[in-house]
Amino acid sequence: MIDPDAQTARTLTLVAIIIQLIFFVLVGIFLFLIDMVLTSSFFTVPVNGTPAGFNPAGIYIVVIGIISLIGLFWILLDYFLIYKPLGEGNVRSTESPAIILGILQLLIGGFIPGILIIIAWIKIRDSLRNKTITSANNL
Repeated sequence: MIDPDAQTARTLTLVAIIIQLIFFVLVGIFLFLIDMVLTSSFFTVPVNGTPAGFNPAGIYIVVIGIISLIGLFWILLDYFLIYKPLGEGNVRSTESPAIILGILQLLIGGFIPGILIIIAWIKIRDSLRNKTITSANNL
């Protein structure tokens, strides 16, 4: 059983993951709609023997696709490095990944999830501090 501070950190991490999943799904839907509206391929079809021109919408779709893959990468990192270990009661191993992932998410563009992960890091630190105080009082 984990203490209330670690449970709060786990909940905050879950909320960050859900926000990232929503963003990931919305970007996927947006990509699909852009593809349907603008083009069905990355290159235009040649007409009367003229060479095919490059379609700028293809670049846009690739960039949005890369951004969505980065979002999926953050989801997996948050889950496997913070959420899952907290559920297993391994609070100490989540301290460093939480602050690193929180700062990187803030810098790369996951503003709200980044803030939530940093707040989770604060709760992880509180949990570790409470365990230290409790173990010192039991001596």
